[in-house]
Amino acid sequence: MNSLIVGLDVSSSWCDAVWLESMPTGAVRDFFDSPAFAECHRKLEANAKSIQFLVSLEPSVVVLEPTGTYSRFWIDSLHREGIPVLKADQTMIKDSRKSYGGTSNKSDPYDALIMVITYFQHYQTNYDRRYWVRERPPAVAKIEQCLRDIQSFTKRRTQVINQAKSRLVYEFPARAKVQVKREAGSLDPDKLPAWWGWACGWTSQGSWEIPKGVKTKFDNEYAKAIAAGEGTGISVVTARLAQQICMWHQSEAMVEQEMLGYLNLPEFDCYHRVFDKFGFGSRERGWLLTRIVPFDEMFKCLPKSKAMRRFRQLCGLGATQVQSGQADTRSSFTGSKEARSTLHQFVVRAIEKGTHREQKPGGGAIATTPYDCLPKSPEAQSLRLYWVTRAYHKGNKVSGAALKAARNATSRKLAETLFKALWDMR
Repeated sequence: MNSLIVGLDVSSSWCDAVWLESMPTGAVRDFFDSPAFAECHRKLEANAKSIQFLVSLEPSVVVLEPTGTYSRFWIDSLHREGIPVLKADQTMIKDSRKSYGGTSNKSDPYDALIMVITYFQHYQTNYDRRYWVRERPPAVAKIEQCLRDIQSFTKRRTQVINQAKSRLVYEFPARAKVQVKREAGSLDPDKLPAWWGWACGWTSQGSWEIPKGVKTKFDNEYAKAIAAGEGTGISVVTARLAQQICMWHQSEAMVEQEMLGYLNLPEFDCYHRVFDKFGFGSRERGWLLTRIVPFDEMFKCLPKSKAMRRFRQLCGLGATQVQSGQADTRSSFTGSKEARSTLHQFVVRAIEKGTHREQKPGGGAIATTPYDCLPKSPEAQSLRLYWVTRAYHKGNKVSGAALKAARNATSRKLAETLFKALWDMR
């Protein structure tokens, strides 16, 4: 059986391929600098010809880093050809590069070689699961793809909004700080942000139309401001920016609708029953599912205490320990930044804004605000109690570093409470 291994380093413009049948003798860097390396390296473009070249090598497996949309063409094409693909963990590869090469210099051909070396040392000789990304269920992969698209759309929309607002400062100052609040529930592709739709002339879209009273309000406010000399008037450029904002909104809503189709699959029902106890929204559920599914295979195979540490790490709330002599300190959280940000925002949005401590002697009792959206479950109530205990001192809310510490601690408590609920789910 052919035991040839192919390593790929994928970039936006091309792909470097390196193939070997065995571990090179001597130092890895020496082999990379030798003429022998040129005989097993080729730069490939993302096309059918390159795929056929890889197929002609008859590799046992292809190893690469899952670099988002750049690697998708290669992974999908190789799968169609029946060639196994192993996905290497990007963090572990980054940490290994310098140890193999003795330098911090990074080159694409060398990274492709590191893919092959990693396979021989950490998969074939001594298997180490830390170096490999688990192949997830197709629905989970689709959910993550949708979430990353939404993340990209939101970033670009925010940039356009900021640019438009900077122009409104002198074109229509009364609306320079306009805020568009998202309604409860999922976005509707046909329902545009009313003010930005009015600013670009999109007063109707599909079955949706700006309410007559709202449109009249915008018209009168604008006419009154211009008549009073309060602004130069909305320019063609600003109107076009408003149109872009509406288009980004539509794109985000369309992808969110697609994601909801995957979230509502029966295979995730048991997870949603647990998420309901916390009041998570659709995007929060999506990010969590991409990190913890399948729960039994990822966590039930470990002792509960070790499984919880792994769960916190996957949620972006794992802590690294730095010890030197008698000094023992913990640095900032590590792990998935998307999951960490999701849980942190949930703490601020749902727990912090929805809960406070009443001003009474002895600290008072827990009270809710109009922003409270947590269910009345024991899990949610324990998080409310934990938050006010950490965030309030003598009836007053802390600030600065103490407030940041309270938010971080509550995020960690949220992850631990969620893990216990998932561990007991049926």
